[in-house]
Amino acid sequence: RGTDAASGFESRTSAKIEQYIYEVEKQLSAHPNARIFLATDDQRIVQTFSKHFGEILILRECIRSSNGDSIHGHYDSGIEGSPYGKGLEVLLDALILARCDFLIRGHSRVTCFSICYASELQYIDVDLEYTGIDRTPWLHAR
Repeated sequence: RGTDAASGFESRTSAKIEQYIYEVEKQLSAHPNARIFLATDDQRIVQTFSKHFGEILILRECIRSSNGDSIHGHYDSGIEGSPYGKGLEVLLDALILARCDFLIRGHSRVTCFSICYASELQYIDVDLEYTGIDRTPWLHAR
Protein backbone atom coordinates (compact mmCIF):
# COMPACT_ATOMS: atom_id res chain seq x y z
CA ARG A 1 0.00 0.00 0.00
CA GLY A 2 2.61 2.56 0.90
CA THR A 3 2.27 5.06 3.69
CA ASP A 4 1.72 2.80 6.70
CA ALA A 5 3.98 -0.04 5.62
CA ALA A 6 6.88 1.97 4.24
CA SER A 7 6.94 4.98 6.52
CA GLY A 8 9.87 3.84 8.64
CA PHE A 9 7.89 3.63 11.86
CA GLU A 10 8.81 0.85 14.30
CA SER A 11 12.24 0.69 12.58
CA ARG A 12 10.63 -0.82 9.48
CA THR A 13 12.79 -1.33 6.45
CA SER A 14 10.98 -1.73 3.16
CA ALA A 15 11.95 -2.53 -0.39
CA LYS A 16 12.52 0.44 -2.66
CA ILE A 17 10.11 1.44 -5.42
CA GLU A 18 12.74 0.45 -8.01
CA GLN A 19 12.67 -3.11 -6.68
CA TYR A 20 8.90 -3.28 -7.16
CA ILE A 21 9.27 -1.92 -10.68
CA TYR A 22 11.93 -4.54 -11.42
CA GLU A 23 9.62 -7.34 -10.22
CA VAL A 24 6.74 -5.96 -12.31
CA GLU A 25 9.00 -5.81 -15.37
CA LYS A 26 10.04 -9.45 -14.78
CA GLN A 27 6.38 -10.48 -14.75
CA LEU A 28 5.67 -8.43 -17.88
CA SER A 29 8.56 -10.14 -19.68
CA ALA A 30 6.98 -13.51 -18.94
CA HIS A 31 3.43 -12.26 -19.61
CA PRO A 32 3.60 -9.44 -22.18
CA ASN A 33 -0.18 -9.01 -22.41
CA ALA A 34 -0.60 -8.59 -18.66
CA ARG A 35 -2.01 -5.53 -17.00
CA ILE A 36 -1.09 -4.08 -13.62
CA PHE A 37 -3.56 -3.39 -10.83
CA LEU A 38 -1.89 -0.96 -8.44
CA ALA A 39 -3.29 -0.85 -4.91
CA THR A 40 -1.59 1.99 -3.09
CA ASP A 41 -2.50 4.78 -0.72
CA ASP A 42 0.45 6.91 -1.89
CA GLN A 43 -0.02 9.29 -4.82
CA ARG A 44 3.73 9.46 -5.35
CA ILE A 45 3.76 5.71 -6.12
CA VAL A 46 0.91 6.21 -8.60
CA GLN A 47 2.93 8.89 -10.39
CA THR A 48 6.05 6.70 -10.56
CA PHE A 49 4.15 3.66 -11.83
CA SER A 50 2.20 5.77 -14.33
CA LYS A 51 5.47 7.03 -15.85
CA HIS A 52 6.85 3.48 -16.13
CA PHE A 53 3.79 1.51 -17.18
CA GLY A 54 1.33 3.97 -18.71
CA GLU A 55 -1.81 2.49 -20.22
CA ILE A 56 -1.43 -1.01 -18.78
CA LEU A 57 -1.76 0.41 -15.26
CA ILE A 58 -5.16 0.00 -13.60
CA LEU A 59 -6.07 1.71 -10.36
CA ARG A 60 -9.14 2.77 -8.46
CA GLU A 61 -9.95 6.34 -7.57
CA CYS A 62 -9.55 6.60 -3.81
CA ILE A 63 -8.10 8.74 -1.05
CA ARG A 64 -4.33 8.86 -1.37
CA SER A 65 -1.60 10.67 0.50
CA SER A 66 0.49 13.14 -1.46
CA ASN A 67 3.11 13.66 1.26
CA GLY A 68 3.57 10.27 2.95
CA ASP A 69 1.15 10.86 5.83
CA SER A 70 -0.85 7.74 6.54
CA ILE A 71 -4.40 7.52 5.27
CA HIS A 72 -5.78 5.98 8.42
CA GLY A 73 -3.77 7.84 11.04
CA HIS A 74 -1.91 4.85 12.44
CA TYR A 75 1.24 6.82 13.22
CA ASP A 76 0.27 10.40 12.50
CA SER A 77 -2.86 12.53 12.18
CA GLY A 78 -3.94 10.79 8.98
CA ILE A 79 -5.86 12.19 6.03
CA GLU A 80 -9.32 13.75 6.31
CA GLY A 81 -12.22 11.59 5.22
CA SER A 82 -14.82 9.10 6.32
CA PRO A 83 -13.37 6.14 8.27
CA TYR A 84 -16.08 3.96 6.72
CA GLY A 85 -15.15 5.15 3.22
CA LYS A 86 -11.46 4.56 3.83
CA GLY A 87 -12.16 1.06 5.14
CA LEU A 88 -14.35 0.27 2.14
CA GLU A 89 -11.60 1.44 -0.23
CA VAL A 90 -9.06 -0.86 1.43
CA LEU A 91 -11.45 -3.82 1.39
CA LEU A 92 -12.19 -3.35 -2.31
CA ASP A 93 -8.48 -3.17 -3.12
CA ALA A 94 -7.83 -6.35 -1.10
CA LEU A 95 -10.63 -8.24 -2.87
CA ILE A 96 -9.44 -7.10 -6.31
CA LEU A 97 -5.88 -8.15 -5.44
CA ALA A 98 -7.22 -11.57 -4.47
CA ARG A 99 -8.58 -11.95 -8.03
CA CYS A 100 -5.25 -11.17 -9.70
CA ASP A 101 -3.10 -13.86 -11.33
CA PHE A 102 0.03 -12.84 -9.43
CA LEU A 103 0.69 -10.51 -6.50
CA ILE A 104 3.83 -8.46 -6.00
CA ARG A 105 3.54 -7.50 -2.35
CA GLY A 106 5.36 -5.68 0.37
CA HIS A 107 4.58 -5.75 4.06
CA SER A 108 0.89 -4.91 4.21
CA ARG A 109 -2.02 -6.44 6.05
CA VAL A 110 -4.06 -5.66 2.95
CA THR A 111 -2.04 -8.14 0.91
CA CYS A 112 -2.05 -10.61 3.81
CA PHE A 113 -5.84 -10.55 3.64
CA SER A 114 -5.78 -11.04 -0.14
CA ILE A 115 -3.56 -14.10 0.16
CA CYS A 116 -5.62 -15.58 2.99
CA TYR A 117 -8.84 -14.91 1.08
CA ALA A 118 -7.46 -16.53 -2.10
CA SER A 119 -5.03 -19.12 -0.78
CA GLU A 120 -4.10 -20.24 -4.31
CA LEU A 121 -2.85 -16.73 -5.19
CA GLN A 122 0.79 -16.82 -6.27
CA TYR A 123 2.95 -13.98 -5.02
CA ILE A 124 6.38 -12.63 -4.27
CA ASP A 125 7.11 -10.79 -1.03
CA VAL A 126 9.39 -7.99 -2.22
CA ASP A 127 10.31 -6.93 1.30
CA LEU A 128 11.40 -10.48 2.16
CA GLU A 129 13.23 -10.88 -1.14
CA TYR A 130 15.20 -7.63 -0.95
CA THR A 131 15.56 -6.91 2.78
CA GLY A 132 15.56 -10.46 4.14
CA ILE A 133 13.03 -9.44 6.78
CA ASP A 134 10.08 -11.81 7.15
CA ARG A 135 7.33 -9.96 8.99
CA THR A 136 4.74 -12.60 8.19
CA PRO A 137 6.38 -16.03 8.60
CA TRP A 138 2.93 -17.57 9.17
CA LEU A 139 1.94 -16.41 5.69
CA HIS A 140 4.91 -18.05 3.98
CA ALA A 141 4.35 -21.40 5.69
CA ARG A 142 1.28 -22.30 3.64
